[in-house]
Amino acid sequence: MPNPDYSTGILIEKYINTAYDKVVTVYNNIADVISVADNMAEVLTADTSAASAAAALLLTNADVVSTNADAAATALDKIATNADVVLTNADLVATNQDTIDTSADLVATNQDTIDTAADLVLTNADVVTAEDSQLEAGDWANRAEDSLTRTFLNGSPTNRAAGNYSALHWDAKTAADAIATAADLVATNQDTIDTAADLVATNQDTIDTAADAAATALDLVATNQDAIDTAADLVATNQDTIDTAADLVATNLDVTYTAEWATRAEDSLIPVAAGGDGVTDYSAFHWKEKAAAIVGSGNGTFSIPITTTDDIVMDERADHASTPVAGKGIDWVKNTVPSS
Repeated sequence: MPNPDYSTGILIEKYINTAYDKVVTVYNNIADVISVADNMAEVLTADTSAASAAAALLLTNADVVSTNADAAATALDKIATNADVVLTNADLVATNQDTIDTSADLVATNQDTIDTAADLVLTNADVVTAEDSQLEAGDWANRAEDSLTRTFLNGSPTNRAAGNYSALHWDAKTAADAIATAADLVATNQDTIDTAADLVATNQDTIDTAADAAATALDLVATNQDAIDTAADLVATNQDTIDTAADLVATNLDVTYTAEWATRAEDSLIPVAAGGDGVTDYSAFHWKEKAAAIVGSGNGTFSIPITTTDDIVMDERADHASTPVAGKGIDWVKNTVPSS
């Protein structure tokens, strides 16, 4: 710190514009006052009669002034001495202050050394704290799943309270939850599919049951149809039997009717049941007998009437070669019934 200014001016500043100040002014100009006094003596010597008293008075005054100046000088010396004492004391104070300042500077230097050492300690502590923080940050980021994160003090770990896990842990849990959720969704979808499949199977069972019922009904229908077919076959068989019997009857009738047409007695009409018309249909035997009767006369003359609806065909010996003979010929009489 700078030393204070201990100059005289500063020390006597309180005496400015006082009587003492005037004395100091005279003292500072005493040489001029004495010179004036000496000159006045010379003037007085030139005019001794008139100015001797004045010169004496002036000298007296000069002596007084000189005495006062001496007193002032003495006072000034005393003041200067006191000022020197003050200055010495001030110097001592300044020296002491310098000592104090030096001590303070030494203290400050020591404090700076201490602060520097403290800063070094803090720096080292900060390094350790930074390393601990880095370890803790690493734990928060990458600590294994289901392992609690840790605090670190000078590199020594201590587990945190329950529930304090790393981001890696929660990522794994989130991924596991996502997988579980996806698995649940898959399972739910599978349940939906299985339910739908069960419904389809149930519907298929219903369809199959209905189909079985329909098949059973069809089987019943088929069985009934078989029974009907069997009955129909039986009926057909019976019909065949009946038809066979009828055929047999018909055959027998045909035989009988054939016999009627073949051997029915002469002049006996073929029965309507045998296919005769009940008017002019006679058997072959009938006509044979009639022909035999004609042939048997020897002359081909017969007088029995022949009534027939069929054409009567006679062979000619030659076209237009027949020569009528007296008493011989064909007397063709058309029956008037029917009129056609």
